[in-house]
Amino acid sequence: MSRPTNYERHKDRTNRRQKTQSAQGRDIGDIPPCKNRRRRAKAAKDLAYALKTYFPETFALEWSDDHKTFIESAQKIIVSGGVQAFAMPRGSGKTSLVESIAVLSILYGHRKFLALIGATETKARDMLESIKVELETNPLLLEDFPEVVYPIHALEGIHNRCKGQLC
Repeated sequence: MSRPTNYERHKDRTNRRQKTQSAQGRDIGDIPPCKNRRRRAKAAKDLAYALKTYFPETFALEWSDDHKTFIESAQKIIVSGGVQAFAMPRGSGKTSLVESIAVLSILYGHRKFLALIGATETKARDMLESIKVELETNPLLLEDFPEVVYPIHALEGIHNRCKGQLC
């Protein structure tokens, strides 16, 4: 077997260096700790509190009786399972509630998989985009659920980085 040439050794060193640099560039470091465990624990038991706390701009108004009934039912369903149909007036925040509840259900690990169904493909895509924006930009979710949200923030909006991301 012949000895490697200077050029082959140079190529090998260059490849190793590039692999190391690539891994370092893709490594997001350690996941930070939860900043407010008390808030996170309280929100785990009280969905209305969680919605007001983690999505304050979305749910700035007081809850109506319909909202309270919906939230109570949703809390039971996300924890224990079940199906429920609700009708509420147009513009009453149904979509915002469902999107936010879906985010919290996944962050707390109540459900591994969720199906949100939009009236049209466009509406479904809008819901997905809204959820992505919350996970990418909501500072309280980042503080209290860093194990899920920190890697998403580290992508800096470039979703193709996900496949190669290291921690």
